[in-house]
Amino acid sequence: MFRTIPYWVKMVLLSTIIIPFAIYTGGNVLIGPYEGNFGIMGFFFSIYSDAVQAQLAAWLLLLAAPMMVLVWRLALQKRS
Repeated sequence: MFRTIPYWVKMVLLSTIIIPFAIYTGGNVLIGPYEGNFGIMGFFFSIYSDAVQAQLAAWLLLLAAPMMVLVWRLALQKRS
């Protein structure tokens, strides 16, 4: 079933879960506990609600990993 899903769709879905989790975890270690309500669920809700409201920062955060892969692929294609 997962073989029929395009690679870029898998990458986007994974990055919308892994990137916010990594930021939350890194923030807790480096800066301190998240001060919003409901801990990690509140953090996820905040990011996703900003994305639904078309906030550019939320979209850049959620799509950072696929954009990096796209830039690398384009750069490597131009090089060849």
